[in-house]
Amino acid sequence: MDSDYSSSDSDIEDNLVMQGNNLMQQGLKAIMELEAVSQVRRREYVNRDRAAAMEGLIRDYFSPTQIYNDRRFKTMFRMGRPLFLRIVADMEQHFEYFQQRPDARGYMGFTSLHKCTSAIRHLAFSTPHDLWDDYLKISEKCARDTMYKFCEGMFIDLFICIVFYIIIITLNCVLLLIYIFILL
Repeated sequence: MDSDYSSSDSDIEDNLVMQGNNLMQQGLKAIMELEAVSQVRRREYVNRDRAAAMEGLIRDYFSPTQIYNDRRFKTMFRMGRPLFLRIVADMEQHFEYFQQRPDARGYMGFTSLHKCTSAIRHLAFSTPHDLWDDYLKISEKCARDTMYKFCEGMFIDLFICIVFYIIIITLNCVLLLIYIFILL
């Protein structure tokens, strides 16, 4: 009877070892599949020639010998050139996103003029983000990010201006009230 009991224990041990081996094999297979799926996928790089696009933008709208006059500029941007250039300068001064800096590959990124042109055109014409890719040489993702950052920056600037305006009005009202009370 002891031998039946020990052979039963041996069968159980063998069965447990086999199940353990199967689990280990399944685990290793799952890990290998995850590693195959999670391999680093590089994005396809599209050479858009940013410098040539910037030269074209300046040549067309901002150089002394510009191709398009002020009337055409207002049509394309829905605002005058001085206002546009002021917005570009403010965005570059107050928001790091709009300052030109090197990208991950070490190449210089888009200028504030380039980014603001993209954002304002998208807002002015309600166009898809990839519509201006041929002219501005800016990717859909970059155009979308630029528009979001532009709207965020404009909202912050507008909010600061309103708060500043309210503070000045409030101070002027308080000073006027003090002046009136002093006269009475």
